[in-house]
Amino acid sequence: MKEKAAEAGVTPSSFLRQLAIHAHVKARLTEEQRQWVRKLIGMENNVNQIAKVCHQEGAIKGMVYFQGIRRDIDSILKKFRA
Repeated sequence: MKEKAAEAGVTPSSFLRQLAIHAHVKARLTEEQRQWVRKLIGMENNVNQIAKVCHQEGAIKGMVYFQGIRRDIDSILKKFRA
């Protein structure tokens, strides 16, 4: 903290005051939010499968599959914004 105050050109007490007034502390993810993250990570496999479908069966069929996954991803991301 002393180093950061010196870099900012203020005293340690002034640095702490400014930090207390202006800093924003982010809360940890809730259990529900961690589950959403796990779902997003799990969707990675689905996206890889869609890429295989595009190569094997054509882009049109792959796009149809992708639309469903995109809706799921959008739904999870909207929950994070709420």
